[in-house]
Amino acid sequence: MGQSDSKRKKIASSTIEPDLFSDDPITRLWKEWFVSGKRICKKIDVPVKSDEPIYKDKVRFVCISDTHGKLEELLPHIPNGDILVHCGDFTNMGDRHELEEFNEQIGKLPHPHKIVIAGNHELGFDDSEDLSLR
Repeated sequence: MGQSDSKRKKIASSTIEPDLFSDDPITRLWKEWFVSGKRICKKIDVPVKSDEPIYKDKVRFVCISDTHGKLEELLPHIPNGDILVHCGDFTNMGDRHELEEFNEQIGKLPHPHKIVIAGNHELGFDDSEDLSLR
């Protein structure tokens, strides 16, 4: 059956406390970010180091999103892994040039498997979409 508590291997986890301004997007923080166009990054302490070796009996997922045409800037900061998942919004308007640029940039990453999910910003390459409704 199950392992005893003393023999059970601990699974790495981390906790990110919600930002004080996260409950209301119409706050000073949101306005400052939106007006300045600066990205808000929060460094967190993750118990598994990004340079930890990749083992054959384990799978390391790396999940990113909302790069909005800025993947090139982020490439040096994306940890290695077995599977990279981009959860959407890799472009601003989903036009052909942005898609080709993203494809070139994501191809530079060493992850053997990549999963890319279209976000609401990628719908612009759908001819039937009315871009004025964005």
